[in-house]
Amino acid sequence: MKLIKKLEKKIIEISGSDIKINFFSFEQILVLLSFVYEFAVKIYFLFYKNKMFETKKLPCIVISIGNIVAGGTGKTPMAIYIAELVKKMGLKPVVLSRGYKSKLEKKGGIAGNGKKVFYLPKDVGDEPFMMAKILSFPVIVGKNRFKSGMIAIKSFNPDVIILDDGLQHIKLKRDINIVLLDFEKPLGNGHLIPLGRLREPLANIKKRTDFFIFTRCLKNKDTKQFNTENIKFDFKSLSQIFMKKPFALTCHQPFIYCFIKQNKIIEKFFLNPDMLKGKTAVLFSGIADNFQFKKTVENYKVIVKKHFKFKDHYMYKTSEITEIIKKSKKLKVDILVTTQKDYARFNENIYWDIDLAIIGIKIDFIKYKEKFKFFLKKKIMEQNPKHEQSTSNIK
Repeated sequence: MKLIKKLEKKIIEISGSDIKINFFSFEQILVLLSFVYEFAVKIYFLFYKNKMFETKKLPCIVISIGNIVAGGTGKTPMAIYIAELVKKMGLKPVVLSRGYKSKLEKKGGIAGNGKKVFYLPKDVGDEPFMMAKILSFPVIVGKNRFKSGMIAIKSFNPDVIILDDGLQHIKLKRDINIVLLDFEKPLGNGHLIPLGRLREPLANIKKRTDFFIFTRCLKNKDTKQFNTENIKFDFKSLSQIFMKKPFALTCHQPFIYCFIKQNKIIEKFFLNPDMLKGKTAVLFSGIADNFQFKKTVENYKVIVKKHFKFKDHYMYKTSEITEIIKKSKKLKVDILVTTQKDYARFNENIYWDIDLAIIGIKIDFIKYKEKFKFFLKKKIMEQNPKHEQSTSNIK
């Protein structure tokens, strides 16, 4: 197990950085495995293209949100944003999520109906639970997206189904493909898994993407402009790669989802994280990009004394949280800080005798927000003209 963990750590380190491949190196093995992976992916897509595998269609509009690079780009916050946008159009959305490593991943089920949450995070997964808890739209989990979609049709009769992380799930036909790209490193190191983090060859993406959204743009608080310093690409070369497809620029806007003070939950949504300025803190997180979380917290002038990092979707044991609290008290910090996604995985019986801030993320458009709204409205109308009157409600 220790050897596997070391190998996994080494692969993550290599795939997330710019690399030089030397002879007789570990990287050379990863090059070979990347070729094997690329071949397998191409065969997979070829089978669907030649109709050797069946692509199923749902009787409503399907919007897919996904990314081409493994890791966190903000797919779930974007799914929430689009679901709320669809609601403002006067249409009924349902979000489908895989429910990764949850009890209902294989079987499928309704995480929440928009008014009530039916399961715990361990049953449906942290992200679906987080979305269901908003109590704004139904959320359905399941590995088989067509099956989940049919549950949605029978239970809620939606106008629009939104696939959270659905780009590579080509078993289900979609009408709109939205691809998210990290602003600083949109293509990772440019290599396919496992040498890099690309999930599929770029040639595939060109044909299947309708709209690109850059996330984590570095917004300047004073000028409200985006910061292009240290960015490892230029828009001219990127637009050539993606055949001048439409795009928008967004940033992840942090907020305090809730605050626990002396074991009492104070749920004041959308508190400004500026209130944490100058405080000493211990962080703990189990998300796709733990480093980015630390960076976000430090941007609010929080003095980070320790950061406990876990795997994405990690299910915490109560004993581990108790140990983190104990170590934090030894360090005499002012506060513990974690993410909304992590908070969804905690045991409700944990006693918090140290203040805890839970940080959430929402999508904030920096540039081309109206262009994106117009694009979405136009696409929905093209797929189903009967929605024309409804979509006129969007502002």
